Amino acid sequence: MKKILFIGGSGKAGRDAISYILEHSDASIRVSTLNSRPDFSGLDRYASRLSHCHLDVFSEQELRSEVERYDLVVSAAGPSCITGTRVIDAAWNTGTAVVDVGGYDPAFRYIDRKKQEVQNTAPVIINAGLLPGLSGVFPLELIREFRNRYRPSSRMSLDECYVGRDAWSVNSSRDIIYGMAGFGEKPRGTVHFRNGKLEKVPFFKALRKQTFPGTGGPVPVMMLYAEELARLMREQNLRDLDVYGANIGKRAARSLMFTGLFRRFRNMDQINASARRLARASAADLKTAEPYYGITCRVGDLEGHTLTRTLSMGNTYRGTAMILGITACMVLEGRCADGAGSLHQMVPSDQIMNALLETGAARIA
Repeated sequence: MKKILFIGGSGKAGRDAISYILEHSDASIRVSTLNSRPDFSGLDRYASRLSHCHLDVFSEQELRSEVERYDLVVSAAGPSCITGTRVIDAAWNTGTAVVDVGGYDPAFRYIDRKKQEVQNTAPVIINAGLLPGLSGVFPLELIREFRNRYRPSSRMSLDECYVGRDAWSVNSSRDIIYGMAGFGEKPRGTVHFRNGKLEKVPFFKALRKQTFPGTGGPVPVMMLYAEELARLMREQNLRDLDVYGANIGKRAARSLMFTGLFRRFRNMDQINASARRLARASAADLKTAEPYYGITCRVGDLEGHTLTRTLSMGNTYRGTAMILGITACMVLEGRCADGAGSLHQMVPSDQIMNALLETGAARIA
C-alpha cells in the first residue's frame, strides 16, 4: 500500500480531494495540519487508511523528516504567498513525488533554478488546481483537437478568457492579491503576444466583454499576463496569445478595483488587509449569486479556421479538489511525465479532462 502525506487537508478543497483519492486508490493518507484537526466525517469506511498529524511547514527539518517517509506528498497548504516553495523543496531534496495545488509563478522560477543545480528523481507537479492548472490543460486539449481536425499549415493563435465567482477564503484571497502584485516581481500590466513576442497593450484596448453560460450576460474582462500560458505558447509554437480574466462577483470586483487603484499590495500587511476585504466582499456576492468558474478558449490559424470551447463549473473549490485528487491518483499509477513542471506539462491532458468530466464537476460546451 502506497503512503500519501496530505498537507493542508483542513481547507475547503482538501476534504473533497482526500475523499476522491481514497475512493479511487488503495493508498493510505496521513493528513497534516498546523493546529486544527481535519473533518473526517462521512469517511468512516476509510478509517483504517486515514490518520492525522500536526506539521509545521515552516520548520525545514521537521518538514523534510516527515516528507521523506512517503511515496507522494499532496500539498494544499496555503496561501502560496506565505508557504512559498517549502513543500516542493523538501520533496525535491528527498526524492519524493509531490503534487502542489499552488505555486504560481514563483514555483516556475524555483523549478527553472533547481533544474540547473540537481535533477529531481521523482515527479514534481506544481499548479495542480484551476488557475493555474486546468487553465493550461483545457487549452492544450483544444489545440490538439484543432490540429487533428484542420491540419493547419500556419502557426496557430490562442485566445483564452477565464472568470470566477465564489466566497473566497482569506488564504485564496491572499494569493489573488499576491498575483496582482506580480508574485513578488514587477507586475507586467496589460500585455499580449504577437509573433511570439510580448507586447504592451494600452489599458483602454485591454478591456472587452465576454459571455459565459453562468454569468447572466456579458461580463467585463481585462487582458493580463499568465506565465503558465506563455510557456504553453512556446511549447506549442503558437503565433499569438491573448489572455483575459476577471473576478465577476460585483462586490469582489469593486474590492479588487480599489486594491489595484490604490496599489494596496505593496507589503504583506497591505496584502493581508486587502485579502480580508476581498473575502468579505466575495462572501456578500454569494448572497445573491451562485459560485461560478468558466474558461473560454478559441484557437485559430491564418487560413481562417477557428475552434471554440467553453468549460464551466458551479463550485470552484470542488473543481480544485477534483483536479488535485485526479492528479494524485495519476501519479500513484505512474501516469505522469518524469521531471518537474506545471499540470499541463506533467499529466496527459486528455486523461485528466476525461476524469474531471466523469466527476460531474465540470461541463464543456
